[in-house]
Amino acid sequence: MDDSNELDHHPADPGNFDDDVGADDALEVIEVNVGDMDMNDDNDDDADADDDDDGGPATIDDNSTEEEPKTVNANASSIFENHTGPVFTVAVSPDSQLAVSGSQDDTAVLFKIDDGSILQTFDGHHDSIISLDFSSDGSYLALGCMDGSISVWTQDLEKNLDLDLGDDLTWLAFHPTIPFLLAASASGAIIMWAVPSGTMFNFFGHQDAVSCGKWLPNGRAFVSAGDDGKMLAWSPKSREITARFDGKVHLFHNCPVSAIACHEDNVIVATGGVDGSICLCNIKTGKVIMRLPGHDDTIEALEFSNSQPTMLASGCIGGNVQIYNLSTKLQISSMRHEAAIVKLQWHPRLPVLYSCSADTTLSIWDTRDGSQLHTCHGHTDTVLDFVAFSDGFKVLTCGDDQKVMLFEIPSLPEI
Repeated sequence: MDDSNELDHHPADPGNFDDDVGADDALEVIEVNVGDMDMNDDNDDDADADDDDDGGPATIDDNSTEEEPKTVNANASSIFENHTGPVFTVAVSPDSQLAVSGSQDDTAVLFKIDDGSILQTFDGHHDSIISLDFSSDGSYLALGCMDGSISVWTQDLEKNLDLDLGDDLTWLAFHPTIPFLLAASASGAIIMWAVPSGTMFNFFGHQDAVSCGKWLPNGRAFVSAGDDGKMLAWSPKSREITARFDGKVHLFHNCPVSAIACHEDNVIVATGGVDGSICLCNIKTGKVIMRLPGHDDTIEALEFSNSQPTMLASGCIGGNVQIYNLSTKLQISSMRHEAAIVKLQWHPRLPVLYSCSADTTLSIWDTRDGSQLHTCHGHTDTVLDFVAFSDGFKVLTCGDDQKVMLFEIPSLPEI
């Protein structure tokens, strides 16, 4: 891989986000028409926050007596036992041919999905591998250790960069289209590196652990949130905060923020709090436009639907999963695991949701009615991470039982 050519095509200066992403400004974006979705500010009163009978969102009775459809159990088609400690994270290459797993045993393992053959064991780390990501074209792989050390590798398995966040890592993520790597720390630091040059850019604004963050789908901005109760929107070009949400903003959380999701319109961001509340924020106006009833426990995961942009899924530490229709402000279905939700992911084209849990299972749901389509059994401890493939018929999981498993899903609903 010719690094000089990469540098020519992807200059390190964040000002070149204009050319690579097509943005004139981090928040000069075109809002996508999402049908009947009502995104007007709810500033008449606190009806959304109070959830009263006159203005609060309706909920679905979890104790419905209707007969539930039969669930099909799915067993693992492949089990990969490459680690000697809990496996915290997995990632799949953009072409779905390779996977990498990161573990408490201080190693990451890159392997072929079809036959399990190991291409590389990344050892020599001094702490658990807790976060992994491939660049959008698969040219680079980032491995993040809990101690804040990060290494970037080329597709030829040559180490490109050794990076240091300066404190414990909380998450990392590559830009959606170009090789800029973003990472956050337990002390509030956020750093972006240009790859392959390693040029570093700092973002200052949080005073405590940055527990979650994401690039907007168009890559023109990113958002971060954390234990200081703030959600911040950032321009990667200017490195300035373009929108700020905290307890002083009407309807926003008055507690640490534990989950975040970005809508495809690149304007609406959902946040979840440790108090179970969910807020919808407009990062263009700086206002909270909706507050949902949420859960009774910490929100662990939030995801907007890919196929139905008005649908939002939330999962909590108590094991409940809820689906909201944002155009009506109604909770339309509710599902449940027997223990904490760890992660959610929507099917790219269907109203189907994948969820993994501390109850040792991965479940697949029809969100239209909350019916459970499949339950994937095989793990004997918490399922800590998963990736559903683009066709939705394969899912790669990892867990506290030191295993990585591949599940093949026999069927999905037709639309």
